Amino acid sequence: MREIKSLIVYFLKNSSKTLGKTDLMKFLYCFEYYFYQTYGRQYSDLKFIRYKYGPSTPQLDAAVDELRQEEIVNVFSVDLSGGKKFIGHELILNGEIPEYYSLTREAEEIARFIVYKLGNSKYEDVINFAYSTPPMAAVLEEERRLGISLQGRRLELDMSKEIFKMSRERREKARLRMQNRERVRGSDKEYYEEYLKTYMDFENTRRRVRECLN
Repeated sequence: MREIKSLIVYFLKNSSKTLGKTDLMKFLYCFEYYFYQTYGRQYSDLKFIRYKYGPSTPQLDAAVDELRQEEIVNVFSVDLSGGKKFIGHELILNGEIPEYYSLTREAEEIARFIVYKLGNSKYEDVINFAYSTPPMAAVLEEERRLGISLQGRRLELDMSKEIFKMSRERREKARLRMQNRERVRGSDKEYYEEYLKTYMDFENTRRRVRECLN
């Protein structure tokens, strides 16, 4: 549970917008997906299922409840039109976050990437980003093919390859494209590592520029 709570604290501290429950859910899912694709394992024991609004886990509520009891996070609601409510989360710490809730270097790099991608995104963009990942895309394609809802289906974070049914000709073309791509970029793990390294290099350069201007 500590890893999950540490991620929640990081996202609340570093996002430039107030995070609702759906935001936090998708941040956690996207973090674990990219962490798995980069390092071949999960950072926490989070388990996600396909739910009404995409990836979901009951473990979020349990983690937030513990953070509330520890007086680290406050949860509030805002009435919206149509009888809907926005459930927001905010840090209420005075001073530094306890060392207990710090992330490992690997986890912080992925979490920083997620904040960079989603930390100021609109609600719909966060949803679309989560829906575009192969685990969710595979479930959506199967729902389309079967004509039924698969709510409750476990999302497998190790999924990273082509998910759609293809003709033999299209499969062969896709195989050749993948071979060419692998020769250029290496394995999926290497691809994500390089993708994150490029982002981190960009962040380091931007930080140095800011330091020179101040």
